[in-house]
Amino acid sequence: MNAKERKELNPLFIKLIDNLHECEVDIMTYAEELRLEGMQQGIEKGMQKGMQQTQQQMVLEMIKAGAEMKFIEKVSHLNKKEIEAIKKNIH
Repeated sequence: MNAKERKELNPLFIKLIDNLHECEVDIMTYAEELRLEGMQQGIEKGMQKGMQQTQQQMVLEMIKAGAEMKFIEKVSHLNKKEIEAIKKNIH
């Protein structure tokens, strides 16, 4: 490559390098978004599991206390089949 060709290509290389840096920032930003989205999904799953465990514990306590099925259904918002499944876990 001669001096004239280098002189003509130099601005193109500079522009290419600048654009690569911008793309790198976009890629990192997108990667960060994905990471944060994954964290949020994990938090939501953990919260749902915790609420489900709390609900099951509440149902178990009502069963142990001798509460009637209709009352447990009303308070827990679970149907009889779901409550029976939880009840099986205590025996």
